[in-house]
Amino acid sequence: MQVYLFFSLVFSICIAIFAVQNATKVDIDFFFWHINQISLVLVILGSALVGFTVAGLFGIFKQLSLRKQLKTCKQIIEEQQNKIDCWQKDPNNLDASEEANNTSEAAKSQ
Repeated sequence: MQVYLFFSLVFSICIAIFAVQNATKVDIDFFFWHINQISLVLVILGSALVGFTVAGLFGIFKQLSLRKQLKTCKQIIEEQQNKIDCWQKDPNNLDASEEANNTSEAAKSQ
């Protein structure tokens, strides 16, 4: 995590230096938008801000997806552990594992 933060800081400094060195006024055309005589610094920083925002949103969505997947995996592990516990108590009674499975399914539905 610290490496990521370090590279983000270095990248930000490079963007700032580039923006300061290119402080001229430019015209911007983007689809139906037309902006006259805006500082190139604002265009560069605005573009970087949009890029960081989009990357952050993708990161958040990925993290939410991984949390959902982790929760599902934990539930599966818990179910399997319940089956193992029942089999360890009575290896000859396979019906006990079905009861444990039904108990875990009932707990999920609540």
